[in-house]
Amino acid sequence: MMGIRVRLLLAFLLLTLAMLTARSSLGQSATFYVNYQKSPEPERTFRTIEEAQQAVRKFLKEQKQPGDVTVLIEGGTYYLNAPLKFTAEDSPTVKDSIVTYKANPQATVPVLLSGGTEISGWQRDGQLWKTKVPAGWQFRELFVNGERRTRARTPTTGFFRVVKAGPDKRTSFQFKAGDLKRFSKLAQAEIVFLHDWSISRIAVADIDEKANTIRFQAPIGRPAPYFAIDNYEQHPRYAIENAAELLDSPGEWYLDTESGVLSYWPVAGETIEQTKAIAPRLTGLLNVQGDEAAARPVHNLRFEAVTFAHCAWSLPPGGYAESQATTHAVRHGDPNSPSELIPAAVTFDAAENCALDRCRFENLGGTAVWFRRACKTNRVSKCRIRDVAGNGVNIGQPQVDVPSAQAIAAGTALNPVSHGNAVVFNRIEHCGAIYHGAVGVWVGMAKATEVSSNEIGHLPYTGVSVGWNWSMTPTVCEGNVISSNHIHHVMQLLSDGAGIYTLGRQPGTVLRGNVIHDLPVNAGRAESNGIFMDEGSSEMLVENNVIYNIAKSPIRLHKAGKNTLRKNQLVSKPKTPPFRYNNTNEKLMVLDDNRLIEAETWTPPMK
Repeated sequence: MMGIRVRLLLAFLLLTLAMLTARSSLGQSATFYVNYQKSPEPERTFRTIEEAQQAVRKFLKEQKQPGDVTVLIEGGTYYLNAPLKFTAEDSPTVKDSIVTYKANPQATVPVLLSGGTEISGWQRDGQLWKTKVPAGWQFRELFVNGERRTRARTPTTGFFRVVKAGPDKRTSFQFKAGDLKRFSKLAQAEIVFLHDWSISRIAVADIDEKANTIRFQAPIGRPAPYFAIDNYEQHPRYAIENAAELLDSPGEWYLDTESGVLSYWPVAGETIEQTKAIAPRLTGLLNVQGDEAAARPVHNLRFEAVTFAHCAWSLPPGGYAESQATTHAVRHGDPNSPSELIPAAVTFDAAENCALDRCRFENLGGTAVWFRRACKTNRVSKCRIRDVAGNGVNIGQPQVDVPSAQAIAAGTALNPVSHGNAVVFNRIEHCGAIYHGAVGVWVGMAKATEVSSNEIGHLPYTGVSVGWNWSMTPTVCEGNVISSNHIHHVMQLLSDGAGIYTLGRQPGTVLRGNVIHDLPVNAGRAESNGIFMDEGSSEMLVENNVIYNIAKSPIRLHKAGKNTLRKNQLVSKPKTPPFRYNNTNEKLMVLDDNRLIEAETWTPPMK
């Protein structure tokens, strides 16, 4: 009997010790709350995310043992006065701890971080609704009941065709009689001009109806000769936006920047009382910035189930002259100035082991997400990215100046090359809504990036772009893996791109197991393809991809080097080669066990 009592006592003591140990461990974890009316911990409840952030920073400084920190945000729309900024101070100081900002899983409405302002005061004026916005507020986008509305344009859908380029092939052209007329406020109007794989957006200077000519305030395109108005096509496509006379269809809007009067033609079923219109104000919504020079990255910081919306981006001086994938001239009066990428609503620099999980990015005026400099082992997963003016996700930079290996090894500086980041299990669609040369996922100068198991579709240009060097010169771009993605209905507007597009020498880069389908015939000069290995593409493995219902060749190679293409299933139309070689030595390609099918249309067999 005594033995049983001793054993029971011992078990009780062990259980008590375990509970105390667990309680001690839990004591190093903490939950903070934003905007909770019935909070379980009122002393840790705050009105704003910024207030909660300051409390979390204080807790992290005092934390001694491992434990996760969670900030639960109550559902609702949070209109930001400035972008949220996170630094190394927001990282846990204890190893293996994680700081997470997330939506309350019990909320009935999502957490929406908005960089916009709701517009009110509408009055009916015939077919239109009108209101006045604050003086000086100029915006390029309007979102009504969560949907992007069209800035007044002509033609209402589609594009006109240039009749003949002007003398300098940059600043004027002739149009078809009757297509254009002289608008009352020409300086506010803007041309949208389609190059083969990119676009320009330039302010209008003059329209001469008698001579059927239009002039622009700055040159169309970058200085390179191939951006001349008629270089790729004799009669390229264009449209005109933002004139009062063009507001002629439901769903269109026009902002008179002189008077501040906003006019909107509602779509069927919309009423003033039940319509929510928002225009963007902020350029960025979230900026995560570690200290690159001091080798102090932001680390172990996560955002979960949060929606980012209503972000603005204004054109640079001289308009928008795109090179490719939203790189554009920042002229400042100089047509030869270097290019930059369109900025993102959410940007990470010098960040490690951070994550965006189950978030939404929508109704955005720039790019959605950018893991830019010195970003290591971060993740974008299970997110929904839709209705974005620029790119969906950027990884890396166009070019990187790497510090010495000694400085990196000594820990006095972070390696600026983004490495080991992942874009996985996301749905990315309807990017390039304003800047049509945008892509779903852009990987520039970056290493060991994983882009896998995403659905990417309904884009005007390329689905996934990897690499950013137009030669076989060695760069830091290597070891990227693009796998198991479903890429469809891309290249819907521009040409000379692909479901997956590559550039430059990339040792160890793999394109594997992707399904790519439904790309239309190119509207411009150069064809579009399932996979396009462009200039310098070399030392890559392309295997087990399925490509079908492509108007042109499933795989194209242009000035490419040695690559291995094996076990791909390529469906090409009759009399269309499965591989198209442009200025590429076919003998450099290692072709192994590819299954080639010729069919006008093809449906994958049911598994």
